Amino acid sequence: MKILIDGYNLLHQLKFKEKIFSDKRERLICLLEDFKKINEVDITVIFDGKNQESQIRGFENKNGIKIIYSASGETADDVIIDILKKRKEKPENYAVVTSDNKIINFAYENSIRIITSESFADYLI
Repeated sequence: MKILIDGYNLLHQLKFKEKIFSDKRERLICLLEDFKKINEVDITVIFDGKNQESQIRGFENKNGIKIIYSASGETADDVIIDILKKRKEKPENYAVVTSDNKIINFAYENSIRIITSESFADYLI
């Protein structure tokens, strides 16, 4: 199963107490690393790269968690929908973690499993 996660959408549901946003992001990645160890899944977290000046997406890999930062002029929602449009596997091999209606509607129309950020956050903590 491939899980695409709307990073900041999920992060806001977790309500971490860290004051520095990058620390919250790192804590989320650690939780996802633990989740990946227990479950046989491929996880990609997509963050808005609002302050990114680059016209290309940023990519990282931290202990098997793929991280994508949207390019200048695009949102994480755009990136998630783009990935889903270009998928090479059947829809049942994908799940999307988000509470964003644009992504939910696209996933629903394409028979892709939807997990709300609220319910996934409850499971992670």
